[in-house]
Amino acid sequence: MAVVLHGFSDLREGVEDEFSKRGIKIINGDTLLEDSSATNSLQSDTKICGIIFFDDRKISGLPSLEDLPFHCKLITNESVKRISVLQKVISSKKFDDRNGFILGITIGGKMFTNSNLRGSLSSGAMSGFVKALSFEFPDCLVKSIDISPDMDVKDAVKSVFDEILFDRGTREAGICEGGRWIIDLESVGLPDVLQETDKPLQRKVIMVTGTGGSVMRDVVRKLAVNGSNDFVLIDVVRPIAEQGGVKWSENFSRIMRLIEFVERKGCSAFYAVADVTDTESIEKAVNSAILKFGRIDVVIHGAGMERSRSAAKKQIDEFRLVSSIKIEGCGNIVSAVMKNCKPMKFIFFSSVAGRFGNAGQTDYSAGNDFMAGLAHIYGAQFSDVKFVTIDWTAWDGEGMAGSEAIRAVLEDAGVEFLPRREGLEVLSRIVNGDVTYPELVVSRSLGSLEEMYYKNKKDPAIVSYPWKESWDIEGGKFTRKFLLDPLKDVYLEDHCIEGTPVLPGVKGLELFSVSAKEFLSDGWYLAGIKNVSFQKAIKFFSRKPREVFVTGNMQKSGRNLVVNFKLETEERGPLKAGSMMTNFTATFIYEKSNGNGKGLRNIFTSVDSLEAYGVKSDEGTKIADDEIYRFLFHGPSFRVLNEFCLTNNRDNYGLGKHSNLNVKYLSGIYRAIEFGMQTAGMYLMRCEGIAGLPFSIKSVQIFHEPSQDDIYRAIAIFREGVKEMEGNSLYTFDVSIRDSMGNSIIEINGLSLIETGNVAGVKISGKSLPQKFFSQHSDRDAVSLMGRE
Repeated sequence: MAVVLHGFSDLREGVEDEFSKRGIKIINGDTLLEDSSATNSLQSDTKICGIIFFDDRKISGLPSLEDLPFHCKLITNESVKRISVLQKVISSKKFDDRNGFILGITIGGKMFTNSNLRGSLSSGAMSGFVKALSFEFPDCLVKSIDISPDMDVKDAVKSVFDEILFDRGTREAGICEGGRWIIDLESVGLPDVLQETDKPLQRKVIMVTGTGGSVMRDVVRKLAVNGSNDFVLIDVVRPIAEQGGVKWSENFSRIMRLIEFVERKGCSAFYAVADVTDTESIEKAVNSAILKFGRIDVVIHGAGMERSRSAAKKQIDEFRLVSSIKIEGCGNIVSAVMKNCKPMKFIFFSSVAGRFGNAGQTDYSAGNDFMAGLAHIYGAQFSDVKFVTIDWTAWDGEGMAGSEAIRAVLEDAGVEFLPRREGLEVLSRIVNGDVTYPELVVSRSLGSLEEMYYKNKKDPAIVSYPWKESWDIEGGKFTRKFLLDPLKDVYLEDHCIEGTPVLPGVKGLELFSVSAKEFLSDGWYLAGIKNVSFQKAIKFFSRKPREVFVTGNMQKSGRNLVVNFKLETEERGPLKAGSMMTNFTATFIYEKSNGNGKGLRNIFTSVDSLEAYGVKSDEGTKIADDEIYRFLFHGPSFRVLNEFCLTNNRDNYGLGKHSNLNVKYLSGIYRAIEFGMQTAGMYLMRCEGIAGLPFSIKSVQIFHEPSQDDIYRAIAIFREGVKEMEGNSLYTFDVSIRDSMGNSIIEINGLSLIETGNVAGVKISGKSLPQKFFSQHSDRDAVSLMGRE
């Protein structure tokens, strides 16, 4: 087994040591491009399990404005080397493209913008390149990792291997001493992007590159409509020299017609022939523009080229050209303008391919995400100049994604095209407003682009995208932050109390489980839960999203792993802001599998052998699901019960069956727990006419993971009642939940429901909870709940 490493950074030596300890051979990617003997090493029988690209030391750090153009050329060269190394590895047919990994590692990139000159402008080129590869190697672990420059090298190396071992489902992550971060989308409207201003629109000098393209010509027309701006137009299009004079090409004619349009609107226009990748020509164009207008207020870098082709088939010269228009073009323009004046803002035309990556666009994605990185870092460096990158979705009409082939690919991916008039209006407002974000995604539906970027192995019913998460890992302790939104996490709408969405306790337990799985290797399974407390409800007033924080503390206990969880939210109210409130707590117990699976403990020898309880299934008073959920407040996402039954042949005892297979927002153990809690809740309602909510659980013993198609039966056994607990009574049950074969799924011991009020019309006359159980009890009473088949 071997791993290919390319690039030399401060982390490389430590990473090499860790692979060597694991007996994995190191192949130097840098020598593959120079040494034929190194290339021959790829032809051996050694399987390549992974490729790691490091941000090379020579392109790390922040250059001066004078050195920026040369620095950007180095970044382009390094990007070209990456695709060359990748092609060497792919062509060897030794790379495990089903189970392997591809990582891009940078230090101090856009995740960690700072003003101490230790950042890395090249991080965006790395992350864009890697994110595009994730679409071409969907079965591999592919991600870009940005390491804080303040992080200890040993800790950083450990974090890299954690990312290899645990696929946390994100294509881009930042790691520092305090946690793990992802870049997420926050859905906002234009008023939130632009700060309000009372200033009248001032006449601006706007420099636009790529004006030979249809989109940028429309941009200029839009900004010229009110006659309040002057323009510096940049493109490579020039008249064609002929004997005896020059001839206007069609493209050059379009630019001349654009200038005529601008001047008719009362604006001035200056056209300069310049190649954005040529430092000298851009400097000449900028100098000429400043001589004419005296300043440049806004720069829009819209020049670009796209040539979709798989990484294995990319032509190196083509890769260099496509990426350099964005990388070197951006560097040349920023350097030339900033050395001569201080504009109000730079606007870089990027693409969703830079933000999310896209198949066949490693060069285009690398170039676009480089601009995003520069906007993040230079925005922190130069507080008096705004830098913003706009990640545009495809526009309709000619121009962006204009070719039929690209349009077909995007349409198949479910990407909704942006009407051109909408895109132009957004840009106009950004040009004239005070932008508050360094990077914006402007789009409608992004389809699978978004889905692939946030691809994960977690149940989407737990927390639906978008969600923010952060990690704080110290010893065995970790913290995870979730953003829950009733407008996106639709199950919350099905758990409303008096019209307000409330996080179900069982979903809190499920969040605990998901958080722990991030840190558990294969072979650990959940054996039990204990000391569950639902102390404070989490309510979503006005249906506004709320952040919840899950903290877990792991520790070994013999052969078991014990994790103590708590779920917290920030206190509401002016006097409590900033303080935290504990809502739920629980302890999860994990056991290591012996490789043969978990054993099943048989409770019944057959489905109907309940004679030991004195129960006959054909006796008793039954109510169906439509009646059940006239009393229980649960919506469709949580309607796990089909039938409830109290039998007549023994006091408050019953039998029933559950087969509601349409519940999709609960699965496995947590569906069974909810089933048990509703069983006890209906028992309390039918006997006492009282509604109760889960308050605590002493323990949950787990015997096997139920399938989604399992038919449950539950027996709720009333154990004890405590009157007037802080004004409310507390009722405690044991609940046994079995599958259709009679095997125990879970046993819930000490489930306590707290009284919340009376429910009219639900109590069965003559039935009530035995009063003897409101003191020290010596016997048990039971009821069973089930659904029809």
